[in-house]
Amino acid sequence: IYTGEDTLSLHDALPISEGLRELERARQQSATTQNAVIGFLVRRKNLELAAGNPKNKVEISRALDSLLEETSKLGFLAEQLEIKLLKQRAVLAASSPVEPGQTFQDIAKQADTAGLGLIAIKANKFISRRQN
Repeated sequence: IYTGEDTLSLHDALPISEGLRELERARQQSATTQNAVIGFLVRRKNLELAAGNPKNKVEISRALDSLLEETSKLGFLAEQLEIKLLKQRAVLAASSPVEPGQTFQDIAKQADTAGLGLIAIKANKFISRRQN
């Protein structure tokens, strides 16, 4: 094999090949994460729509708990807080007891601390509605 200065030897090409494999792994991981987020959003929206029916409150609560557990495992804080907001709204609609640490104030504080201002604003809107 000719290995002059303007050609690549097999030895030179191996690190390039490994870099391409790493890039492909990262691309697949990114696609998996994106699919998970989209799945969470769709499931949460479906639960949000179903939450208006008080007959489904036990099923909705279980589904929200399951979704919350999944997002916690993956570390999706914004989605966790959105689910907590939805769960709190469902609790209010069903007139059930509030779970410790899950008040709108708790959610707003956690969102604000994490720099998730839009979620904090949503939680604060529920707080102001309840005070009026």
